[in-house]
Amino acid sequence: MPNTMGNGTMGSTSGVPPMFTFITLTNNNIGNLVRGVAVYSNTPNGCDKALANAYVTSLVVGIVYDDLVISGKPANIVTTGVVAATTTQWDVVTGGTGGLTFNTLYFLDPSTAGMLTATPPLVVGQYNTLIGLALSATKMKLSTRDAIKL
Repeated sequence: MPNTMGNGTMGSTSGVPPMFTFITLTNNNIGNLVRGVAVYSNTPNGCDKALANAYVTSLVVGIVYDDLVISGKPANIVTTGVVAATTTQWDVVTGGTGGLTFNTLYFLDPSTAGMLTATPPLVVGQYNTLIGLALSATKMKLSTRDAIKL
């Protein structure tokens, strides 16, 4: 499947939908991908769950927008903008409860593939990859940065 790009909108209570950009990549993970999971590009047209324990896997291209993507199927990956998800969906990818914590930075987790953490990696040899800033319990402004080796 070719790598495609596009723009999208999501509903907003302010009446002005936030904009985001996305690419479509094939889910190369042996399992499912869910909304909010951080991914890296592991083939020219594919992706897998990102992990902050190695350089290549810490190069996040974005986070999954679709609610569920099974292995081998196309996934819409948000690369820039504001992503909305339910508090439950954010809890799945942060391991927390109640969704995102307002005004908190989230980073790629070094221990569990695809997960986000509010605690930046601190162990020598891991990679610090910023994912974004929580605007509310349900919205994150993506601010991905290049991985920094610790």
